[in-house]
Amino acid sequence: MFGRMRLRPSTLLASLCAIPLFGGFLVLDTALAQQPTSDEIIKALTPKPDAGGGRRMRDFRGVAIEPGTESKPPSIDLYINFQYDSAALEPEALLALRSLGKALQSQELKEAQVQIIGHTDAKGSDAYNQKLSERRADAVRSLLVGIYDIKPVRLEALGRGEAELKDKSRPEDGINRRVEIRNVTN
Repeated sequence: MFGRMRLRPSTLLASLCAIPLFGGFLVLDTALAQQPTSDEIIKALTPKPDAGGGRRMRDFRGVAIEPGTESKPPSIDLYINFQYDSAALEPEALLALRSLGKALQSQELKEAQVQIIGHTDAKGSDAYNQKLSERRADAVRSLLVGIYDIKPVRLEALGRGEAELKDKSRPEDGINRRVEIRNVTN
């Protein structure tokens, strides 16, 4: 009677993000409240102007370096929910990825080169966690390319497994399971 319906990815995303209105109100509303907005992501990923402010820089083989600072690219951690033991995204993950997609489409970040870095907790073997983190970073990259039309050459998916725990004192805690977004534009 209805025939075959075909949804565009943007329509599908809009439908999934409407779930808080129909039954998943508390779960997805909580997820939405905890996720950064696109403006917060833009702010976190925008390189800060050099804050030398007249402080003395030491010279190291012709490169000026401010004492005590190493140049770290701007980054933000997103807590993206995946199905257990999988790289399949949970519906609430689409909320955070919608903010990220909008941020990467923004005027401020439209040319940014971005690394998508998957991190796991320390449950499981090093090799298993490495592969899982790579698959999850790839899933995020694929969604950004497919739904938000971000140029694939702008996005590099990497996995770190359990090598860079957020909280080393709690290696199996969920705080360590995250996707780091890093602006590596030169």
